[in-house]
Amino acid sequence: MSTTTSGLHVPAFPVPSFHGARALLHIWMERARKRQQDRDAMALLSDRELQDFSADRWTIGQELRKPFWRG
Repeated sequence: MSTTTSGLHVPAFPVPSFHGARALLHIWMERARKRQQDRDAMALLSDRELQDFSADRWTIGQELRKPFWRG
């Protein structure tokens, strides 16, 4: 620890804050979990149900192959 001439306390070694990194990691993990849930739900749909969405298995597969951070 050190003190400047103005009397302010300034740590000799800056302590990194991981709060922002932890928050970002939490968001990414949540998106990855949601993406996996979407994959599981789409896998259970029949071709007829997909037609109701105006989609097919190939289109849904292309969408779910995108990285979760683009979700």
